[in-house]
Amino acid sequence: MNTLKDHPWPGNVRELENVIERAVINSSGPMLQLMEEMKPPQKDLPTPLRTMQAVEFDHIVRVLEHAEWKISGKNSAAEILGLKRGTLIARMKKLGIEKP
Repeated sequence: MNTLKDHPWPGNVRELENVIERAVINSSGPMLQLMEEMKPPQKDLPTPLRTMQAVEFDHIVRVLEHAEWKISGKNSAAEILGLKRGTLIARMKKLGIEKP
């Protein structure tokens, strides 16, 4: 009953009549069975949110690993990230990133 009450009914009374009529036709017992599209959607659990700092840390480490920890020069982490060498080094220090 709550599903019927909570629905916005954009088609108004005719839409309500059609839904009830279909429920009567599709139900085999004393309880009416609403169509799947009338049931409220299942909410998926969102992925845990991470801080910008954690995302930046992971991204820089992945790029450094891809560049084989080469910080500057051709095909380096700084070049891939579009950063100057000094900026990358400063961010690495700020985030506590060290070469293993």
